[in-house]
Amino acid sequence: EAFVNSGFAYLKAGEAQVTFMAEVVRLLAGSPERMDQDAFNTAMSNWRYEIPFKVSVMDPLRVCNGWVYFVMRTPQNAGITPAITHNNWADGREGSTHAIKRYRFREQQMWQVEEESY
Repeated sequence: EAFVNSGFAYLKAGEAQVTFMAEVVRLLAGSPERMDQDAFNTAMSNWRYEIPFKVSVMDPLRVCNGWVYFVMRTPQNAGITPAITHNNWADGREGSTHAIKRYRFREQQMWQVEEESY
């Protein structure tokens, strides 16, 4: 089973796609603390056998989400440099989600603008 990265999702306009995204929005509205990726995954699971539109998944080693790149380090372990990395799966419960994302990018030399205080 392939993992769909909601940060890099493209849906062609259509009634089924609008209905699907309405389900994602409904799931988010019902739980404001819920992450968008989780709501997207839940909607995909709910529609698993009835998705009325084509779903293609980009290579997760080349188009990474935060879990694959920062936590599992799958492309690094395989010696692959991704084309792009979505800095998600950063839990802000221990502090600022934005601070966590900046830290991750800095540690991977992916942050292009440094403040003098770093």
